[in-house]
Amino acid sequence: MKREVRQYDQEFKEQAVRLYMSRETSYPKLGKELGVPSSTLAAWVREYSTALKKDSHFSSLSVHEEMMKLRKQY
Repeated sequence: MKREVRQYDQEFKEQAVRLYMSRETSYPKLGKELGVPSSTLAAWVREYSTALKKDSHFSSLSVHEEMMKLRKQY
């Protein structure tokens, strides 16, 4: 059986990291909600978290708005 490799754009990754950082949740739980492996989500958090903490947009969108955007994209 061939393994499917999905490509995610930078915006999707950043929004996923914002969601993770704005709620008290685990990588597996959020990964399941977004359809992303938890190890992939953890890697994104390591990669993007420092930059996003400095981003003023980080706190301007509600968690619900972020989740709805991500679900519409994928």
